[in-house]
Amino acid sequence: MGKKRHKSKHNHSKVVRTANVIARKQRSCKTICKFLFVPLLMAILCFADFRTHNPDSWHTSVISFQSCEESIRTKAHCYILRDTSEQQYRIPKDWFGAAQQQQLLTDVSVGDPLYIRWHRTLFPNRKFIDTLESDHVVYRSLDEAKQEKGYGSLIVGIFFSLIVLTGGYFLYKRQREIYQLKQCRQEFLLKEEIENG
Repeated sequence: MGKKRHKSKHNHSKVVRTANVIARKQRSCKTICKFLFVPLLMAILCFADFRTHNPDSWHTSVISFQSCEESIRTKAHCYILRDTSEQQYRIPKDWFGAAQQQQLLTDVSVGDPLYIRWHRTLFPNRKFIDTLESDHVVYRSLDEAKQEKGYGSLIVGIFFSLIVLTGGYFLYKRQREIYQLKQCRQEFLLKEEIENG
């Protein structure tokens, strides 16, 4: 009788220890999932940005000029081009500087047509101009725009993808361990039932 009680207590302590290990591993899985959220989001944004360098994905529009001003946000690094219907398009400063802005303001008046190719960013949801022409001046041609390949975004996207894959591998291993521990716990519980029954 004493032996049975001792075995039963021993099995019960194994069940409790196994349950604690399972709980710890489940908490670590939640931590890994939280950690992977940011790299996954960054990878998606980087690949979306790389896609915007593909001319086939650009929209072609003819807009009526309203204004062109430097963005008041210091981190924006762009000019805001508005058309007469109050649509906003951003022009990056890396190819459109103060000299081009002055030339545009001299070249066109309110209501004059501008021919643009543009893409929409995933986050934040903004329209960015890739090519810009008026009736008289080409500020950025399609050939110039095509030279910007966006390989930087691709490399960064691959880097974040590798982080996600590594984290996914550790998550898979943890889930396998949890599954095996649950199987062991079931065996201990079964033994405990047999010994008590």
